[in-house]
Amino acid sequence: MFISVSKVVIGRSFCMSNRGKTTHLKYEGKEYTMNSGLKCKIIKYNNKYSVLIEFASGKVYDVELSNLRKGAVRDRFGEKVCGVGVNDVVGSSRSHKEIRILWKGILDRCYGRVLEAYKDCSVCERWVHLSNFIEDVQKMENFDKLFKQGWSLDKDILVKGNKTYSPDTCCIVPKEINQLFIYQKRSRGDYPIGVILNNTKTKPFTAQLSKRLTGGNQRLCKNFKTAEEAFLFYKSEKENYIKAVANTYKDRISIRCYNSMMNWVVCEDD
Repeated sequence: MFISVSKVVIGRSFCMSNRGKTTHLKYEGKEYTMNSGLKCKIIKYNNKYSVLIEFASGKVYDVELSNLRKGAVRDRFGEKVCGVGVNDVVGSSRSHKEIRILWKGILDRCYGRVLEAYKDCSVCERWVHLSNFIEDVQKMENFDKLFKQGWSLDKDILVKGNKTYSPDTCCIVPKEINQLFIYQKRSRGDYPIGVILNNTKTKPFTAQLSKRLTGGNQRLCKNFKTAEEAFLFYKSEKENYIKAVANTYKDRISIRCYNSMMNWVVCEDD
């Protein structure tokens, strides 16, 4: 009787061991393609609730087999945001979450839903990586106002005509200043910036400019015989207005931003 029980126990033990070994060999080394299109490989099978996988990025994750089969496992380090950005930061602190949203928005403007205003714009190689973007933006002057006071990360002020988001070409400014340098090229047609065609015969061109930040919501409108005359009036008024706004915010914006605004030159094709 004793011998018989031993044989049964030994037999069951052997079968279970053999089954585990078979399952282990069945899965290890097998590749799966995730819904994101990224591929991963099982490097160690513990059980169906603990499967170690490795992506091409080199990152290893402990996942459930069912999620692996459904393609539901993500690799943040391997997936590209808008086909370019690398989200190499793990964490969900409030500050990082807000910066991550800002970073994704910039990538989307440059490489996703590209609008006319962002045509040919790009993100520098350093800022393609979220970790670098977070590090650099947090060091910028007025970072504390970026989210708490609704300020903007601007790429157009420090370098006129700039098309690249980078640590050297961007600054943090109030939205009111940011909006000073937004140009609606498509809506103004073939005329110089600040000039529209009116219905009068003697002076068919109107120079117009809104001055919201100095002396209330003042809107300048003046008619001229030629588009050139209208533009020269607009140019003088806009440059003086930019200087006035710069002086209003002088103690709150960076010195580079202030100097750039004080030396700003308005051109016809801005």
